Amino acid sequence: MSNDTSTPHASDSVPTALPRRLTLLQGTALNMIDMVGIGPFVVLPLIIKTMGGGLFLWAWVLGAVVSLIDAFVWSELGAAFPQAGGSYNFLKIAYGEQRWGRLLSFLYVWQTLIQAPLVVASGAIGFAQYTTYLMPLEVWQQKAVSGGVVLVIIALLYRKIDSIGKIGLVMWGAVLLTLGVIIIGG
Repeated sequence: MSNDTSTPHASDSVPTALPRRLTLLQGTALNMIDMVGIGPFVVLPLIIKTMGGGLFLWAWVLGAVVSLIDAFVWSELGAAFPQAGGSYNFLKIAYGEQRWGRLLSFLYVWQTLIQAPLVVASGAIGFAQYTTYLMPLEVWQQKAVSGGVVLVIIALLYRKIDSIGKIGLVMWGAVLLTLGVIIIGG
């Protein structure tokens, strides 16, 4: 029988922080491809058709201004509260960790659980729609292409965050190139 009165290890009492493995460039790229998403590529032809010309570019200019303001807000929040968790922690801190902040953080997570799969699905559907321009597909083939895209996305995301940052840079380049071609073509 021993009376071990040793102090607990530092790792037992102090929570460790999540390691930061994304660079600023990778984080910016991931944020921008998340903000742009598939929406412009699916909706853009409808807007051009409805507006009858190049006036749709003003909507893009307004969107760019609003995105810049949004980026300033997020950068200030990130600088003020440099913790992992982003919006979840920002809501908890802003509204109080013992009152409304807990509820709003919880609701944020739930809306993300609903919204994120819908975003992936809309991207896959948009990809299948664009594939029909290259080759005619029947309805079941479009659904198969959409499902295949979702499986490829899952395979690409099921890896370490370092490689996700590199994939994000490649996708960001593709998005910027595509948007540039659309703007020049417009």
